Amino acid sequence: MDTIAIVDDDLISVDTIQALLKNDRYSFLRAYNGKDAQNLLNIAGNQVKSIILDWMMPKMDGIDLLRWIKAQPHLKNIPVVMLTANDTMEHIREGIEAGAYYYLTKPIQGAILQSIVKSAIRDFNLKISLLKKIKEGENVFRLLKDGEFYFKTISEGKGLAINLANTSGIPEAGIGLNELFVNAVEHGNLGITYDEKTLLVNNNIWENEVSRLQALPENRHKSVKVCFHTEPDSITITIEDQGKGFNFDKYLRLDEKRVFDTHGRGIITAVHYLSRLTYTPPGNKITIEFNPNNMYSLEQENPHPDFVDQVPSL
Repeated sequence: MDTIAIVDDDLISVDTIQALLKNDRYSFLRAYNGKDAQNLLNIAGNQVKSIILDWMMPKMDGIDLLRWIKAQPHLKNIPVVMLTANDTMEHIREGIEAGAYYYLTKPIQGAILQSIVKSAIRDFNLKISLLKKIKEGENVFRLLKDGEFYFKTISEGKGLAINLANTSGIPEAGIGLNELFVNAVEHGNLGITYDEKTLLVNNNIWENEVSRLQALPENRHKSVKVCFHTEPDSITITIEDQGKGFNFDKYLRLDEKRVFDTHGRGIITAVHYLSRLTYTPPGNKITIEFNPNNMYSLEQENPHPDFVDQVPSL
């Protein structure tokens, strides 16, 4: 059973949130101000899969608590859903910069709350599962100097991400690679648009639609090409799908509009875990370069997201 921490100074609001989520079989931890939440998370943070956090609270407000959470190595990867009655762009931007990838505005709508929390926990569980498989896996790929790989399905891409992550010696690299591989299949080869995925995720039919599209004659033989090359102090990975490309620039950072969506954080996640990403227009090819001795780790501070480049059109 997944555990959610609810942090809000309004007892009625806490009760309401818990009641709206009770049918999804969660367990709950509760705190009524930021200071109490700090104590709670220090004791039981390893049990928590998501935090629902009110912005305005006594003793320590939500934004300060969020910054504290993101500075703690054992808590920083827990997805935080910010609750706010103020949905101005300036307000939301402050939350994004502090690390909030999920937003809900008051008054709370039950269906949206359920969908956002489910998405946040799904993303968190996927990351933890990937890390576990990478850390438990064999490291034979560390012997690889050059390689060319082709995969067709999201499942195959996940397996490749796990193996390639072992080359860096930093398991978290696999999270970023997996996100890019998923994008290459769903948005690249299958042509699922952002708006279409929103509907599919909200209706819980995304996986079924991906399987249906991959079985179509026009998609059956499409693959994603991955090239891998190592030097003594660097690793280069190139990912190329068979799609038409996309406007990648708008997805390199989380904007104020998409924080209310249940998806759309894949490239942001990749930027978070990988050192340098370079998209080549029209957007169906991306190159990742990193030094395996200087990679992001869960024990380090978050890297700054400005290490993202764009190759000029030729």
